[in-house]
Amino acid sequence: GGEAVRNTQTGWDDVDALGLKAVLVGIPVTAVMWETQAKAMQKGDQVIAHKYLGKDYYFSKAYFEDMDKALREFQKRNIAVFTVICIRPEESKDANAYRNYDHDLGMLFQHPDFDEPAGTNGYYSMVNLDEPKSVNYWAAALDFMASRYSDSVHGRIHRYVLHNEIDDPYNWNNIGYKPLEYYVDYFTKSIRIGHNIIRQYNHHAQILVPVTQSWTRESIKPTRTEFAVKKIFEMLNQLSTREGDFYWGMGYHAYPQNFSSRTWEDVDATFSMNTRLLTFKNLEVLDKWSKMPANMYKGMTPRDIWLTENGSSTPTYTEQSLKEQAACAAYALKKVEQLSGIQTLIWHALTDNDVEGNLNLGLHYRQNDPTNPWGKKPSWCVYQAYGTANERAVLDQYLSVIGVKDWSEIIHNVTD
Repeated sequence: GGEAVRNTQTGWDDVDALGLKAVLVGIPVTAVMWETQAKAMQKGDQVIAHKYLGKDYYFSKAYFEDMDKALREFQKRNIAVFTVICIRPEESKDANAYRNYDHDLGMLFQHPDFDEPAGTNGYYSMVNLDEPKSVNYWAAALDFMASRYSDSVHGRIHRYVLHNEIDDPYNWNNIGYKPLEYYVDYFTKSIRIGHNIIRQYNHHAQILVPVTQSWTRESIKPTRTEFAVKKIFEMLNQLSTREGDFYWGMGYHAYPQNFSSRTWEDVDATFSMNTRLLTFKNLEVLDKWSKMPANMYKGMTPRDIWLTENGSSTPTYTEQSLKEQAACAAYALKKVEQLSGIQTLIWHALTDNDVEGNLNLGLHYRQNDPTNPWGKKPSWCVYQAYGTANERAVLDQYLSVIGVKDWSEIIHNVTD
């Protein structure tokens, strides 16, 4: 799987060349809503009206008709579509941040305790569930998405990632300073709303919980809260059991430590169930955790694990740096292949870009690269060859970079 460039024929040619089976598409549905049709008209936008519980809600017609085209193209190719839905804050201190089409709705959706202490950047807000009006708009947005993209007319969405990297809320799901118990309970309410609505239209669709690699690493400060992912999952299980279990899955971001391509050397990623970090190196821990009855849906069915955002960086474009990123991609793909609890891996990102600072996570060079614009890195070739007759010829050349002779050697037993 990967992230697709959908706005050019070159992008579609790349999707075909890579042979992608799954893609991640961000759809900021709440950011392209309008409170009234008149507001949209004032800004030169037409709307799609969607009735939910007897009330009309309005969505940008231009935005969603463009999205329809892309999702139908994926559908033609039998590509599973994952979407991520986040709340854009209306009061972000980042002057260049994307804003909501409707300022008033943006303020409604933004959590009332949204806060950005020094050293943090509230890229996304937790949805506001304190006000009934906001809850209704959140439910209506999800109902619109699920009803529109559960048929073959507009295209299909198969998995819904709600919010982003919830263990690092100040940056990625901002709700201000909150204790873990309060925060997880609040988040669970949001995804339960999503689950109950989306499953009405597609019994196979699933809500995914997005988290970083901080399995037990945590830092609790009023100015920056980073929760342990393992604690979040355990609390989600407890709330699910107490309030009625539902089939949420994991949208794991198993980035290597410090985004280094030499993930097999990640110091803080050990083969213990209490490892500090959970990266490509020790996915065996997550695989084992998912197969424990206490962590299963209703104690019987393992929760799906989808690696929805993952990659490693080429800090320089030296031959060695590019080779190590390709080795990391091969390592990750071959590890996931051997772990039955993990369903797929989506690489982030398709192309290097200026938005992510000095990180060069892409399979392509930047589109504005002076020497090789949108050129293919060796990691692109790994992705393209995986699962084809050329797999061994391309991937096996990186065994020596990793320091093993066979791909079976990258699998390890969990020590506890």
